[in-house]
Amino acid sequence: GGAGVQRGNGQEYLPALRSPVLTGAGACGGILAAEDGIALRAAGFCNINELFEAHGEIAQRIDVIKGPASALYGSNAIHGVINVITPDTT
Repeated sequence: GGAGVQRGNGQEYLPALRSPVLTGAGACGGILAAEDGIALRAAGFCNINELFEAHGEIAQRIDVIKGPASALYGSNAIHGVINVITPDTT
């Protein structure tokens, strides 16, 4: 399986991480967008902006986990996780 993000209409993005392309209201809620393991949005309140809210431009790395990851990241990680890891500043 692979990973893909398609553009929908307006602020909609259609993610797929080892899953079908998810469509409809709140479809991106099945894939957790996080920064340093902390969710960027609450379940059901997701759109393309959550990917802009993460500090990807300064990221040390971006982890993309395909498939269910609820045991580690909580109930929003049904189909996968996009986790932006920021540099350690200590």
